[in-house]
Amino acid sequence: MRVLVPLLVLTLLLCACPTEPEEREGDDPGECSDGADNDFDGAFDCDDSDCAGAPDCQGDDDDAVDDDDSATDDDVTDDDDAVDDDDATDDDDATPAEPCGDVGPTATMPAPWETPDADVVLVVSVDDFAADDGNPGTPNQPLATLTEAWDRASDNKTKGISTYIEVYPGVYREEVEVSYLDYSFDTQTPVWMHALEPGTAVVSGADVWTDHTVDGDDLVFAWPYDWGEVEIWPDHVDPGLARRREIVWNDDVRLTQVDDPADLAAGTFYVDEAADELRVRVAAPGVIEVAVRQQAFRLDVTNDVTVRGMVFEKANTEWADAAAMVRLSGGERTLVEHCTFRESNFAGVWMSGYDITLRNNAFDHNGLNGWAGWRVGSLTAEHNTTSFNNWRGHLGGFHTWSAGNKFVSIHDSTVSCHVSEGNFSRGLWFDLDARRLTLDRLDVRDNLLDGLWLEGATGPVDVVGCTVRDNGSAGLLTTYSEDVSVRDSAMCGNGSAQLALWGTGTRTVTDWETGENFDLATQRWTLDGCSLASSDAADLVETFGWTETEWGGFSTTVEATNNSYARPTDDGFHVLEQWWDLATWSAAIGETGAGWTAADDLPACTP
Repeated sequence: MRVLVPLLVLTLLLCACPTEPEEREGDDPGECSDGADNDFDGAFDCDDSDCAGAPDCQGDDDDAVDDDDSATDDDVTDDDDAVDDDDATDDDDATPAEPCGDVGPTATMPAPWETPDADVVLVVSVDDFAADDGNPGTPNQPLATLTEAWDRASDNKTKGISTYIEVYPGVYREEVEVSYLDYSFDTQTPVWMHALEPGTAVVSGADVWTDHTVDGDDLVFAWPYDWGEVEIWPDHVDPGLARRREIVWNDDVRLTQVDDPADLAAGTFYVDEAADELRVRVAAPGVIEVAVRQQAFRLDVTNDVTVRGMVFEKANTEWADAAAMVRLSGGERTLVEHCTFRESNFAGVWMSGYDITLRNNAFDHNGLNGWAGWRVGSLTAEHNTTSFNNWRGHLGGFHTWSAGNKFVSIHDSTVSCHVSEGNFSRGLWFDLDARRLTLDRLDVRDNLLDGLWLEGATGPVDVVGCTVRDNGSAGLLTTYSEDVSVRDSAMCGNGSAQLALWGTGTRTVTDWETGENFDLATQRWTLDGCSLASSDAADLVETFGWTETEWGGFSTTVEATNNSYARPTDDGFHVLEQWWDLATWSAAIGETGAGWTAADDLPACTP
């Protein structure tokens, strides 16, 4: 108390004394433009926050470099600063996105891999004559199988011991399964699996077959399997080749399956289950491989796993929900980069879980989807490819239901610098409950059906800097998707329409994380700075099955600015079974800044 009393007295004395008012920049007229630091705080004129509301610091920018006003910019052209301006509120200039460069496993390839700082290192070398699963797993005494390495790594993980599996070149003809590791034992201890030389460590679902006879033009092998036709999606997949899973390669070239021996020709094969024989007809017989395993790698409910530089191929995965050559299911903090997933009979990869990073991978040449996912949270996918998939479906005339590199329920995720090309299906498909999803600089082209489909997206969804071109049906197709922003993107040369708005009435979609239900319609869209171009045979925009109700929900909530349109004739807006010109379209949606080109030849399709 003896200390507090003097302090209280001193405080009262100071408060009782009159003080001069604090000097502030701009408290006298002209101080925000006189070139002087009037309040001696080191900043003057419009650089001083005290001048934020002064008339001299409002209105158009006229500086050649950084802005110094405190209000929102309204420059017509971009500032020349490389990063953000120093004004107090929003900039209206945008830093251009970096070019994507090369994508896929060989792009920006590290050489060599950085060796993880693991407690235990296990070397696996299938081609080393000294390899044995009883070995300690050293370079001189390597393990023979990945299965043994993962068994040891899983055991280490339960004890908090991190493991690095180093995979030497070779073909590992095995099915690796790490399934349902009890979460109570998962210590968040990492496991790494790296190919010693990226692209040379191959996990294959196929075996080499050599024992055969010759019958005319055919190599004849004994066939010990009776797989038959899988029963899946009966309303969509017709009986026949789309339901089968036999695959044969000659010198790494996949042969075409026929369902009648009369159709055998060079480059084909036929399986006769009744006669227990496989007939292969090739012009130049080489190494014959036959898919005999359904999976290459399965990782279920296991966290903190990194896979780098591996190749997974040639699994005869049957068509079934959630089936895939590689499954990444239920784990967290999974990183896969510079890997190849090819020649699966069904999906290359199926994934579910949180914090998945996919970087510089190829999910190509698979029987249905390159990748697929369900209930995925916090996915970061960059510089990947999903191309030339659904060859199995195409054999049987199946191209729609669940084909199209499809995610069902994806939250808080980004797909960037992605190429999806030449699929016998849609290019990319985000179905039911896409929420807080960013699609950045996608290149979606030359797919059999639509390029990109947003179906039942709860939003927000950002589509920015994307190119969707030369697809067989629509460029961007949407049904029942809300709060979608399409900016600085190009939709050109697509077969039926560049932007297709479908879906009658509303659709109820459930947020898989919260359980909240949403009755969705296509509304609250933004179209800004986009280019749409088509021939006379295709629409720029179409509504399919819409009535005035659906159109009203869209047209009164869309914000459209600075879009450009090109077509030989100005009647490319197919709305409510009418063909509108640009003026009618723009007036109906309140569009500003629209441009038109009457082009016989399509302009370059660039965002």
